[in-house]
Amino acid sequence: DPYAGPYTYKWNNGATTKQLTGLRGGSYSVTVTDRFGCTDVQLVKVGTVTSLNEVTNIDKVVLMPNPTSQTTLLQVQLKETANLQVQLINTVGQVIYATAIPNTRRAEVSLDLLDHPAGMYFVRLVSNGQQQVEKLVKY
Repeated sequence: DPYAGPYTYKWNNGATTKQLTGLRGGSYSVTVTDRFGCTDVQLVKVGTVTSLNEVTNIDKVVLMPNPTSQTTLLQVQLKETANLQVQLINTVGQVIYATAIPNTRRAEVSLDLLDHPAGMYFVRLVSNGQQQVEKLVKY
């Protein structure tokens, strides 16, 4: 929306520019705020040649409840049987929970945020070398 600008940018490494250069491989997050105070957080992984727009083996993802006060149930359905990796990541890019489920078509994983502060988290799903990232909010 061209009428919502100007935008401000706050990266988890302290930068406030729209674009970053010279980054080392790893996960970064940016909070974008428009002139109305609306925000969106995006996770950027550097060093991986994967487009979030490409077709993946991940068919359906449900996080319930989302937002949550402590525990969320993740339900994943794959298009074909494969290995599935699940990671829960905070906004500074730290993996705070990870599990691998071999040879599955459907998976249910309980994600517990009880001991973590309120805020935005990311659920990264990896199957057949492709990833999908979902947002999870703890209030």
